[in-house]
Amino acid sequence: MNRLFLILILCFVISCGEKTPKQSFAIEENSGITPYDTIAIDSFSPGATSVDIVRKIKISSLKYQDSLKRVKMQTDEEQLLKKAKEDLEKTNEKLESAKEEISVNP
Repeated sequence: MNRLFLILILCFVISCGEKTPKQSFAIEENSGITPYDTIAIDSFSPGATSVDIVRKIKISSLKYQDSLKRVKMQTDEEQLLKKAKEDLEKTNEKLESAKEEISVNP
């Protein structure tokens, strides 16, 4: 009878022990494709810096400043030429009207 109790107690201890669940790993069908972008971007590629920073760098560059000055000078020259042309047309009109007055009133 002692052996029977000993075997029952031993079975009870073994069966009531903590069981660790088996670890299962989820395997996806498309495990070769990562769900995120892993492409390395070096510091000189277009996507490495933000657009605002690139714009500030471009604006602060000497070449850009020179091109702005050149454009401003060209627009100023065009305005001066336009104004000179208008003045010349006005003087020509005045001369023609003066010639007409002279020819009408001899």
